[in-house]
Amino acid sequence: DGVQKGIGKEHAKWIPVAVATFQIDPIIELNEDIMERLDEKQKQEFVNCCPRKVFAYHEERGITVAQPRNCVYCRECTLKTEDFNKVEDVEDLIAIEPSKDTFIFSIESTGCIEPKNIVLTALAVLKKKLDAIRSGVATIEQQYR
Repeated sequence: DGVQKGIGKEHAKWIPVAVATFQIDPIIELNEDIMERLDEKQKQEFVNCCPRKVFAYHEERGITVAQPRNCVYCRECTLKTEDFNKVEDVEDLIAIEPSKDTFIFSIESTGCIEPKNIVLTALAVLKKKLDAIRSGVATIEQQYR
């Protein structure tokens, strides 16, 4: 029928992924005791300093982490706390750490294969390669017994 199929390893025209991104999920913790020491203006400044709008300000609840996955670890919020140097222990206002076990993985397809199927196919290929390694290691172990 004249249709030829291949894999990206053979030629780039067969790569079904346009963009793939990986981001480690941030863990953002605000110290409520220190937060209470900030005045309303400082709280608003803190929220507004974030270029990705990670934080939200509510008069009744104060500052909350509204969009944690928007965080790109730019540290603008930690730099902003330096402006509040009259507040005791302000350097402990916020802690941002990368998660050790959660990440965000996004795939944009070129349209020929659904992103979900790209991931499932890639995992099947990876499993096949790992099985081949396991088999090779077992063969080598038997040779040296």
